[in-house]
Amino acid sequence: MKKIIVVLLGLMVILVPERLALFLAIWMKTGLDSVSLLVSVQLIFLSVVSYRLLDEDTQSLIWKKGRWRRKDLLVFIVALLMMYVMIWFRNRFFPIPYIQGMNATLYRKISSYGVEWLYTLGNGFILVVVTPILEEFFHRGYVMNQFFKHSPYYLDVIFSAALFGVGHIILGTPHFNTFLFYSLFGLIMGGFYRFSNSLKWTICLHACWNLGIFLTPVWIFIYNWFYFTFR
Repeated sequence: MKKIIVVLLGLMVILVPERLALFLAIWMKTGLDSVSLLVSVQLIFLSVVSYRLLDEDTQSLIWKKGRWRRKDLLVFIVALLMMYVMIWFRNRFFPIPYIQGMNATLYRKISSYGVEWLYTLGNGFILVVVTPILEEFFHRGYVMNQFFKHSPYYLDVIFSAALFGVGHIILGTPHFNTFLFYSLFGLIMGGFYRFSNSLKWTICLHACWNLGIFLTPVWIFIYNWFYFTFR
């Protein structure tokens, strides 16, 4: 029962950091840079809580020193390529519609205080560093080791992937395609965790994936520059 309560709380609490940060920024009359700072602090705190939820064996494996296996690196590359293929497949066949989030009104209120470039850097830090650590600690580190651990039918992978999809419906766009896409993402991450038995590897994979998302506008700019310059 305790494990189920932890999972439910974990799914509900993901809505808190951004919304609370926006309310505080509006109350203090600060800019968007303070929002990213406040969100970062809260997510770091939740990462520490998630780490404390891990069993001792899982915690020790995070800090255990050892040479990374070549086959882990190979599977890492294959998994990352699969994720980018998933993006192409999703955009072509199962696009996620834009639905205005619950925080849109709050962002409009805070925009009057100016948009600082630190907000972009702060979002990059959250997306590439903090979020991968938090989500891997919780979904792979905690859920997969507390529910159906080492299931011969990979129920631990399937269950954590489904929770990962539900979490992104709550946090992002409430649409079936959101659940489908992020559940498939969770299956890849969970399978990679089962293979490597290392949260360090899954955190790195997650961070590389998020870095690609964060840099998408940069890729688009570079592509357009080459296209219009050399066509």
